[in-house]
Formats: sequence, C-alpha cells, structure tokens
Amino acid sequence: MRKISIIMLAGALWMVWAGLFAVGIGYLAESLPGLGRVKQFARYGDHAVIVTADNWLRTVDLSDREHPQFAGNLRITDELAELQALKIWQDNAYLFYSLRYAVVSLSDPVQPSILRWVEVEGACASQEIQNGILYISTVDPAYVGYCDIRSYSLADPMEPRLLDSLSVESYYPDELVCGNGFLVCSRTYPWIVRTEDPCHLQYIGHIPDQDYWELATLAAEGNLLVTASNYDVSVYDLSQEPVLLARTPTQALRLTLRGGCISRGKFWCQYLDYNERIRFMGVDLSDPSQPGQVYTSAILSGWDSFWCDGQMLAAEFDAHDIRFADVPEAGEPVFDCAFPLYSIGYVAAQGDVLIGYNAGGRICLLDPQTDGSVQLDLSFEANYPGNLEIHRGLLLYSEHSEIGWWQRLTVRDAYTGELLSTVELEQAWPVYQILPSGDLVYICTDTDGWYIIDVGDPRQPVVLWHETGVGDYNCAALEGNKLWLASSAMLYCYDVSSPTSPQLLYESLLVIENSFIRPQKLLKRGDFLYALSYDDIYCFELDGNAPQNVTDYHCRYVSGSMLGFGNGLLVGSTRGISVLSLQDPRYPQEVAWRDLEPTAVDAVGDCFTVQGNRIYAGDGRKLLTLDGSRALQLLEHPEKADLLYVYPNPAGSTAKIDFDLKTYGTARLDIYNLRGQKVASRLLPEIEAGFNTVEAELKDASGRALADGLYLLRIGCNGQTRYGKVVILN
Repeated sequence: MRKISIIMLAGALWMVWAGLFAVGIGYLAESLPGLGRVKQFARYGDHAVIVTADNWLRTVDLSDREHPQFAGNLRITDELAELQALKIWQDNAYLFYSLRYAVVSLSDPVQPSILRWVEVEGACASQEIQNGILYISTVDPAYVGYCDIRSYSLADPMEPRLLDSLSVESYYPDELVCGNGFLVCSRTYPWIVRTEDPCHLQYIGHIPDQDYWELATLAAEGNLLVTASNYDVSVYDLSQEPVLLARTPTQALRLTLRGGCISRGKFWCQYLDYNERIRFMGVDLSDPSQPGQVYTSAILSGWDSFWCDGQMLAAEFDAHDIRFADVPEAGEPVFDCAFPLYSIGYVAAQGDVLIGYNAGGRICLLDPQTDGSVQLDLSFEANYPGNLEIHRGLLLYSEHSEIGWWQRLTVRDAYTGELLSTVELEQAWPVYQILPSGDLVYICTDTDGWYIIDVGDPRQPVVLWHETGVGDYNCAALEGNKLWLASSAMLYCYDVSSPTSPQLLYESLLVIENSFIRPQKLLKRGDFLYALSYDDIYCFELDGNAPQNVTDYHCRYVSGSMLGFGNGLLVGSTRGISVLSLQDPRYPQEVAWRDLEPTAVDAVGDCFTVQGNRIYAGDGRKLLTLDGSRALQLLEHPEKADLLYVYPNPAGSTAKIDFDLKTYGTARLDIYNLRGQKVASRLLPEIEAGFNTVEAELKDASGRALADGLYLLRIGCNGQTRYGKVVILN
C-alpha cells in the first residue's frame, strides 16, 4: 500500500513539475561524422586509423564495406608541430613528430588512449618499425651533414630500450625503409645499414648506379629495394652486395612524391604528371628482373593525398571523402568503401524533408529518423552551392553558372534530387539570400539588384521582376504584401501585391550611432523588424513609413543566421546558437544556448535549421540533432532559467542532470529532503561554461540509496545556483 501511495505521489509531482526545464538546448543524437583533412593513414585490423590536420586521431570501422562507421577519436596535441609519420605495431600506434613521439593504445579502437610521450634525442628525420624494433634517423643542427641511426626495442612500449646508435655522413634523411636484414635511408644519396643484429648496426655504403638528385621515394620488402626517380623505377637485390636487377621507364613521370610501398608483389607510389594531376601507380614485381607497370590512375585534380600501408590503399577524392581499396592480388584496385572528410555543415528543412551540404560542395538529401539520427540517402554535386532553401517540395539554391562568375538559381525535386530547371541571374555575384513564398522566390544579390521569380511551374520558372542599378541587397523579410530589403546602409519597403511591378513604399537610412548596421538577416515578428548584424540584433518598431525606436541586443556569438523559433528567435553561427525570448519585443533576452565546434571550411549558408522542437546544427565533424523542447518552454517562462532538469524523473539511484552556467569551474550537487535537511553532497566533474549534462549518484554520504520520495536538488558553481526537484523510486 505504501509503494502504491508513493507511485501515485510521484505521478502527481511529475505532472506538476514536468514544465520545469533547464536553460540549454539538449542533445539527442549525432550523425554523418566527418574526418577533416587527412594527414596520415594506417590500418589496424578492420579499422582505418587516421590522423587529421587538426591533430585528432580517428578510427573508422571498415568491417562492413557498405556501411563504414566512425568508431572513436582522440585529441593528440595542441602543438603546431607537423606530424611526420604514423606507424602501427601490435596493438599500438606510434605518432612521430620532430622532437618526440606518442604511443597510442588501439586495443579498444572505440576508445584509443595515449600511453606516453617519448622524447627523441635530436630532431627526428625519418623512422620505421620492423619486428618490434624501432629505427629512427635523427639530425643535430650543430653538425650539418651528419645524422644518427638508432635502434630501439619495443618489447615494452612504455620503456623503449636503446640497442645501438650509428653516426653516418649524410644530409637530412627524410625517408627510411627496412628490408630483410637491412635499412636504407634517403634524401638524395640513399645509403645502406645492415640490421641482421639490431644491437650492432653496420654502415655499408651508397646504392650504386642511382640517379641521386632525381630520387623521390623508395620501398623495401624481403631482399628487394625499389627506388622511384623522375622517369623510372629501379629494382635492387640487397641479399648480399647491392645488385641492380632492372630499371624500367614510366609514363610521363615528372616528379614522384614520397610514400612508396610494396605489397602483394606490387610497388605503389604517387606522382605528378605533366598536367599537374596527382596520380598513383602500381608496378608488378612478380619477376623483379622485368618489372612492369600494371596500374596508373589520376586521383582528382587539386588533391594530393594517397597512402598504401601494405594492406590497403587510401586516397582523398576532391575534398568529399577518403576512399579505401584492398591491395589486389591481380588487376586494378577498386575504391569501394568511402568515409566523408567533412560532415554536413549547412542545413535546411521543411515538413519531412531535411537537406544539407558540406564544405566540399556535396548536397545531400537526409532522412530524419524517429530517434533523431540522420542517415545519408542520396547525394549530387553542385557548383559552389549557397543559400539552401526547401519550399513546397522544391530544393532551391544558388550556384556558379558556367558563364564566368555569374550565378544562377537551381531548382530540384527535394525528394528525389531530380534537376528541374535553372535560371541565369545575369551578372549576379554573389547571391546573398533566397526567400521563397507561395509560388514566388525573392532573390537578393550583391551586384545585380533583386529578383522576383515565379516557380509555380518548377520546370519553367519565369522572371517577373528584376531591379538593377540601386545597389547591393544583403537580405529580405516578407509579411503579407510587404517586402523589406536591406542593403549595406539602407532599408527599403516594397508593396509586392503586384509581383510584376512592385511599388516602393519608403526607404530609411540604417545608421546607429554613426555606424552602418550591414544586416545579414531580416525577420519580421509582429510590429517589429529584427536586423541581424555582425554580433548584434537591431530591433525596429515599424510605425508608418519608417522604422522607429531602435534598440539593440549584443549576441553571444558572431552571428550568421536568424530564424523564428516558437515565439522567439534562434540566432547563431558555426560557433554556437542562442534562443532569445521576445516577451519584451524591444529587448530580446537569451534563455538558452549551446556551443558548437566550428566547421572545418567556411561556406555560405545556414549552419542550423528547425523542424518542430528539433534543431539540426552543423557541429564541425558531425551533424547534431538537438532537443529544443526545453528552450521552447523557457520562451514562455524565461523566469525559470535558473532551474535544472533531471531525467529520468522519477529516478533510481542515478540520474542525468541538465543545466546551464555562465562560467566554468568546479560545481557541487546538494540534495535536500522536504524538511530542508541536506541528505547528500558531492563534487561534480569540472563544469564548462554553457550547457552541461552530468550523471550523478542519488545516494547519501555512505553510498546508501536514499529513501523513496521527493527531494530538492541544488547545483552551485562560482556563485551561480541552479535548482530542481526529483522523485526517487528505488
């Protein structure tokens, strides 16, 4: 009977306090992860191990070739030092920088972790791992023309043991390869060190008959050494004294780039052809005395990344993705597995359609799932797309025309991606905004005035109005038959009841304290017009023929876009988004926010969009699905911004708590019973400024479960306090 009473009490309390929401924008899911620019690649079992240009180690599960999955990531270093090489030995990855290297555990590819950093004596020039022995070539700037070769045992990766050191007269050796009992270092003069006993390294001498100044890359396997120079590939037998077996010319090979590899009887390398295209090549070594070229292919013009780790080929393709191919026994490699480099960074939505595009220029139709995740459905290329909009089942965006730098409006079916039509916009560059309404589309341009285009028949759109010679138009807002257009310094209001002959109603100078607003977005709400500038929102009360009573709000983020959200505003950029209450329309008030990771490459467009209470936002390397329901509640009740949100509620011995703080620091959670007695208190992990989610134990100081009932929660940090309530049912 007591249990039933408690449950009834909990249900009643839950109904009362269900509206107590935290300040903040909650997290639902993330999808479409991207890698960013790849600097190094290797393979560990079924996983690709990738180090990006911004010093993240990321793992991708390739066990399902049709659906590669992002597995884990690890921040390596904030230093500006350039990563030289990535090597894999047993369950560890070794990341080499100029003065030290990191040992990273891959035993759990989902959670890679740094085991330790190892300092290198001298400046590391090149390195290789063979059979548990690490060979490093180092140089000392005080002794120009000399380098040291050191061998280390990796039997204990936490404590590498120096076996031997050998000083050699050589310039900076930036490539080192190991074969059966030998290693070869190269810059211009490749030379040999015998390594049958890693504790006693023996210098042999230079490779004979090599065109030293043209040497670009080399690779070794067994007794064979392969060198690639301008115009030819040479094969040597190093089982005894170096013997040249064959030298074969290549087709139009102007400059071979570093990173050669031998795998499955083939030598793979990368080079530039005479047309400045990046290519990679395979050379058959099944008969070392008669090597033959078996494969050559352009990657794509403008991208120069290609790797072969002995098991797999990988290449970046035109900023869109990195593609993988197993090293073939025979024939050509097939790049049948791909993973995106950049995630969706800019999105638009309407109804059940969600569309986004990434920094590489790929537009994707996305499928919003019931759990908040988003899956790639189809993709098609666009020529520098911008201003993505969805309207009545149509996808509208601007892109470069084939006519110089002119722009055009492209119209597609938003569900299938079918190209329906394009409209050339004469000399427009760039297009700042596309504003659809009914059958009409209003377009603001920088150099070509503004347009009204009828897309009622999307296969045959008609230009109804085009005004030129007035100046640039940054953005527009529409309500009824009134259209507001903003330029760098002016606001224009038109009557567009007749779209073939709009009438100017008034114009007003947009000057605040002698500085131009230069708005990026306009939004009409009630009797007020909101103009989003660089990091301010200006509020104009519209009275008669001119805006009056101007006030402004300084945004948390340098803003790029502004949307209506509930009865408030959603503003922000790739660095974060804010929800603003308009209960007092002259003075917006922030009620919620969330930081975002900046996207890797800037592009024109909106980095977030809204579908009901969901917010889709580009977050650097992934697309976030955020729960805006609590922010919508706060728009109705901004006075409850100091509340925290507990879920599940009722809860058991643990619960998650959402809350916002203005500053970071160490926070404390206190739990009180209904008599005001403190029954538990504990420190929380370090809190970030902004929205936080923590998982906390709801137990007393002795670790015992609290009695069933209603409790008050208090979180304090740096003088800030957040309150909430929870029903505990164990």
